[in-house]
Amino acid sequence: RNNRSKIKTTLKQFYREWCADSTERLDYTRIANKCKEYLSEGDLILVPGCGLGRLVFELVQAGFGAEGN
Repeated sequence: RNNRSKIKTTLKQFYREWCADSTERLDYTRIANKCKEYLSEGDLILVPGCGLGRLVFELVQAGFGAEGN
């Protein structure tokens, strides 16, 4: 039973962060654009508590090196 709860939570998080249809999806591109103001392209950014990696993905798309933890 406990595993079902974890699976359900993970699927909800996956839908929220990765599906274009999600109304709860955060706009991580705003964070990536803000990083461009303070950092140089190629700089490495560590993202603690990265969950399913959506922010890491957006940072890499913006030209940064990114590592999720």
